[in-house]
Amino acid sequence: MYLGLSITFKVVNSRNNDLFQCKETMICVAKYYFKLFFFNREKILVLFQLMLLSTEMSLQESIVGFIGDSVVLECSSGQPELTVQDITVRWRHNNLNVYDIINGQVSVEGQNQAYKNRADTFPDEYKNGNFSLKLNNLQHSDKGSYTCYIINESKYKSVNLIVEEKQKKTSHGTKPRPDLTLIIFAMCIGIFFLVTNSATGFFVPVPSPGK
Repeated sequence: MYLGLSITFKVVNSRNNDLFQCKETMICVAKYYFKLFFFNREKILVLFQLMLLSTEMSLQESIVGFIGDSVVLECSSGQPELTVQDITVRWRHNNLNVYDIINGQVSVEGQNQAYKNRADTFPDEYKNGNFSLKLNNLQHSDKGSYTCYIINESKYKSVNLIVEEKQKKTSHGTKPRPDLTLIIFAMCIGIFFLVTNSATGFFVPVPSPGK
């Protein structure tokens, strides 16, 4: 039932002081939060960008390997059929040269000594777009982010390698990633509190004329 109530809200804001009357409470609230968004849009955009960055980071593939064992870091092309001679791929770890494929041929020139006779790929799979890297005899120093650059496609992929002692794990696998739902929910809560706390405005009910 519509009672025809009239409620006056006083909105005090450091940038815009005004007094307006709303016959519909939800309309009044909508106007208020529109002003909050308008005056804080830059902060909201920054938080939104951080949320996207956090989501992207959480989606980075993580592979668990064990001391002394081997592990395969996957990297593949999006093209169905490739001309081997046109393939140039570079694997890097902390700016160190791990492995190079130049014009379809393996190149160890410039390869960091730490990966000599320990890094390998699968030449028979190049034509199928498989440029995965196999690391043998894993060491603690091998941990970290590895990047596969596919030069002719201007494409790259990063894989995070986690190296652990054998007794800590019983099988290889992908390290569980944070729950994206929780990450996004936390970011949304942060945006809400930033907007509401940064605003100096507040609602003060004022009796309507004649009440």
